[in-house]
Amino acid sequence: MPYNRRIDVLVLCSGNICRSPMAE
Repeated sequence: MPYNRRIDVLVLCSGNICRSPMAE
């Protein structure tokens, strides 16, 4: 898994909505 992807997910989770590309 690319580290950049994890950063992106963390940024999304930082908001009120935690939606990860992997979940979809």
